[in-house]
Amino acid sequence: MSSERNASGRQSAYSVVLCRGMRSCSFGLVDLEPIRAAIETVIADSPWNAYVESARGGRFRPHERLRIALSACPNGCSQPQIQDIGLIAALRPREVAAACTGCGLCEATCREAAMLVEDGRAVHRPQACLACGECVRVCPAHAVLCEPLGFRLLLGGRMGRHPVWATELPGLYTQERIPQLFRDLLRVLLRERRPGERPRQVLARLDIQQIEHELGECRYE
Repeated sequence: MSSERNASGRQSAYSVVLCRGMRSCSFGLVDLEPIRAAIETVIADSPWNAYVESARGGRFRPHERLRIALSACPNGCSQPQIQDIGLIAALRPREVAAACTGCGLCEATCREAAMLVEDGRAVHRPQACLACGECVRVCPAHAVLCEPLGFRLLLGGRMGRHPVWATELPGLYTQERIPQLFRDLLRVLLRERRPGERPRQVLARLDIQQIEHELGECRYE
């Protein structure tokens, strides 16, 4: 599902693509519709549309649109890895509680081998984990304890003649602070954009540590 036109029916200077989310997908960790609505409100209240339209005399080409993708799980059906801005929902295990019975369901379910049963108890391997939350769903003892639901942030992906995989910033970003996250990202894009640059070109040119610093308050780890 995507949105590429504003309330008046005019072509918008951005697009938001999202997967089906938890409403109709068993892998979905979150309902993405409220998040899309919040992002679109932030963009509508910002100078982004007016800036892009004025830079092109009221007209702009589709590839100049700010492309955003939201995914409710690491399967990434909305392809956040090749958009200007991508968000992937994440439910990251924090620890395995003593209630674990060592039944092995988490190990059998995890496709990344991030959960292993050793000496009769599940062990989490964070270096292999994609934070999909499947181990949490299947644990009959509710022994897999997680961090709060968050989002992985990816920036600067693209397709075309020279495809580029988006860069993932460290840590997770809270759902409650996604509006502020997009205000900060738009501020950076509007401040740093050079004439004729596409959003992904701005993001690719900037130092990733600079972007991290400007978004720091939205990240919880």
